[in-house]
Amino acid sequence: MTEQSLWDRHRVTDLIREILRTAPLDQNYETGRAFMTTYQIAIEFAKRHPQVAAALAHTTGGEGQGPYALTTYIARWMPDRINRGATDIELRFFRQSV
Repeated sequence: MTEQSLWDRHRVTDLIREILRTAPLDQNYETGRAFMTTYQIAIEFAKRHPQVAAALAHTTGGEGQGPYALTTYIARWMPDRINRGATDIELRFFRQSV
């Protein structure tokens, strides 16, 4: 029997969905959709679900927090969960035009 991942055990995708439901609408790009950065999601996640956040990562994140921060954990695993079917969550990447 396959052991459930921490992400699945704590229903992280569903918890992120809850956060995004209350996120502000994107004003900069006029998509009309809720928009948050990974860092903003991690901060709100730690605030709303401190026990789950502590089970997933040692720190919330930020400069110098290393690869084991909640921001890194979410950024690493969210694309995987979107590819597995969480298609109601969208990732946006921006790059500067040259």
